[in-house]
Amino acid sequence: MINKFNPGLLTAPSDQYQQGDGMDTPLISVITVTYNAGESIRRTLKSVACQTFTDYEHIIIDGASTDATLSIVHEFCPPVTKIVSEKDSGIANAMNKGVRLSSGELIIHLNAGDELAASDVLMRAAESYSRFNWEWAIGSVQRMDESGRLSHTVIVHGFDYEVLRQGCFICHQSVFVKKSIFEKFGFFDESFRISMDYEFWLRIGRHIKPHILPFVVSKMEAGGISSNPLPCYLDFRRARAKSDPRDWLSTVLFETRQLIYAHVAHLLYRGLLPERWRSKLRRGKYLIDGTTRHVFTIEDGKGG
Repeated sequence: MINKFNPGLLTAPSDQYQQGDGMDTPLISVITVTYNAGESIRRTLKSVACQTFTDYEHIIIDGASTDATLSIVHEFCPPVTKIVSEKDSGIANAMNKGVRLSSGELIIHLNAGDELAASDVLMRAAESYSRFNWEWAIGSVQRMDESGRLSHTVIVHGFDYEVLRQGCFICHQSVFVKKSIFEKFGFFDESFRISMDYEFWLRIGRHIKPHILPFVVSKMEAGGISSNPLPCYLDFRRARAKSDPRDWLSTVLFETRQLIYAHVAHLLYRGLLPERWRSKLRRGKYLIDGTTRHVFTIEDGKGG
């Protein structure tokens, strides 16, 4: 499966690699879950349609939208190869529908409003997979603010299961997973409303270490149901309890610390700190015990 490659291709400019240069490339399934996202889905579709890599399918799982979402989606056919529009029981249910419909060897979930960060993202991911034969891979992600400007970038350097257990630094918009992983470990747990992806990373991360992609994979839209700290914390707590149970005392102490930290950070960031301190808080948001810098860092949108 693996052919001979130029060792510098992974970080080389995209015009130095042409699809079809003797490389055995995978089919990639891009799955987009959407509901009444007429204001934001267009940029998601454009970011996929402009990819230089063409061995992909784009699957749209729509929750029976009543706005212009579907008409905008149809503007992008045939790059959008599969469209399902029907009511679902939640985000995890919709994400699983996409996985079951997919034909690709690799899967990435890119929800409405999110974007692939550059036109060569799929090409670089496919090349990395063909070279290193990984089972799942994590890239960096840019988080945008409510006005669409870059807020900060989560730069992933490595993987440590204990750091992941402290908090989820992995965004599904920046993760490529082999379909065989879902067949082996199961699908997203549909009992979770928010942290279905976090529980999935905990479940597979205990057994398989991910490959790190040395580039930004996606831009992530601000907001969403995960922006509310208390429901998010409770869902995260349940994900940790399911995937990595500890003795009751350790669990109580750990989760109490996490709850206090989550609320203090949210209150300070939202209302009590001037802007120049907010970037400092972002950098320290997940740094509970000072051991996470070898796994990821947070770079302010201004480069500070």
